[in-house]
Amino acid sequence: MNKDELYRLLEWFENSGLSELRVEDSGGKTVMKKAPAGREPAAEPIPPPSPLPPPGTPLPAPPATGAPGEEIVASPMVGVFYRSPAADAPPFVEAGSRVKPGDPLCILEAMKVMNTLEAEFGGEVLEVMAENGSLVEYGTPLFKVRRDDQVPADR
Repeated sequence: MNKDELYRLLEWFENSGLSELRVEDSGGKTVMKKAPAGREPAAEPIPPPSPLPPPGTPLPAPPATGAPGEEIVASPMVGVFYRSPAADAPPFVEAGSRVKPGDPLCILEAMKVMNTLEAEFGGEVLEVMAENGSLVEYGTPLFKVRRDDQVPADR
């Protein structure tokens, strides 16, 4: 039974006095049932949706939990964390790497789209906190970085 035939059958069934209809053909079996007159089928209550912020409203930044001068770079989205641009390529950064604003840190894959996460400030990567190929959520710590603009003067 093709889609058009099924829609015609459904319309006919809705207008008929039947409460149940079973149809079998080479394509399979179709069963249609109506609730008894005056009764609606029981439905599970649906919780109200949580309010969304207006479009264009920036999401709050995850809390930084590093020592003074250190900052945690957290995932801005849900996705798969990749340390390098390809499986056989070296990682963008390692512990001890120096970065400047705009340098790529990692790739976050979301819905088959590869998003490059870039450094927002200069500094030294102290620790890579996520495992390559792991699923990360919004706010998951990815890197611990010592910011250049917050390095004590005696260093």
